Amino acid sequence: MIPITFNKDDLNNVKKGNVRGQDLASFLSISMPKRAGVLDIFDDPCGYVQIVPSTGYATITMKKGYVNIYGRCIYVEQGEQVQIALPASGTITGTFGIRVDLGETGANEVAWFTKTTTLQQDNILNNEINGLYEFALYNYTATSSGLTLTKIATVIQNIDDYLKGANFTTPLTNDNSTKLATTEFSQNLVNTIRTVANKKRNGSLKLDNGLIIKWGWVNTPAGETTVDVIFDTNYSFSTVYSIIATPQDNDGRDMWVQIQTYSNTGFRYVVYRDRTNCFYMAIGV
Repeated sequence: MIPITFNKDDLNNVKKGNVRGQDLASFLSISMPKRAGVLDIFDDPCGYVQIVPSTGYATITMKKGYVNIYGRCIYVEQGEQVQIALPASGTITGTFGIRVDLGETGANEVAWFTKTTTLQQDNILNNEINGLYEFALYNYTATSSGLTLTKIATVIQNIDDYLKGANFTTPLTNDNSTKLATTEFSQNLVNTIRTVANKKRNGSLKLDNGLIIKWGWVNTPAGETTVDVIFDTNYSFSTVYSIIATPQDNDGRDMWVQIQTYSNTGFRYVVYRDRTNCFYMAIGV
């Protein structure tokens, strides 16, 4: 077997550039829809020629293929063989597959294994010093006369199937990770900023996050310099954060407008000259 993306910073693992095998393994682990499995987009090593010699061993000859184990990509060469001992009597059941042992060095980091006990499957993305992951290709049943295999290897679907949503988990709306967004996630996000509005000259707008904006135009009558303004009753304020008032006059006179008092239902403004009309905007919740 050939390890492709492993921990060591050497030419055997990373052929070009300055990317470390460890960094590339972490990236692949995050981007893969499953943490461990046979890569369906390449050849599948789980085809085999099974030979049962007379020496008490069954020899399994593997096909070529690729396996991903937490971003550690492994190439199984055509013709690699695994031997499983046959019992003199009775029946033995077990598992065989590929072991990644980050506590080993060099070529020993990846090897075939056969096992009749529970597999060890550490999160080797988090434990990159001495983590160990045993990835099962087959369960087997061995007797004195032969060997029976049952394929159990997880298959990592190709990218087309992945993008169709077969393996998507919808993130929470406040999820700031690098996960791909599903349509459901995107719609949830849109809903958080969706607005409802009373679209008039004197109107208002409310966002789903609770923020309310009100606006309008007020006529200042002749002879008046103080005017009370009542907000429209759509989406009433519980708290007003800010009110901005701007004077409007067509006579070219000196003018200004000043907010005198305000509440959740309206405000009072004062102008320097009568007939100085007022545009306003209020923001609150």
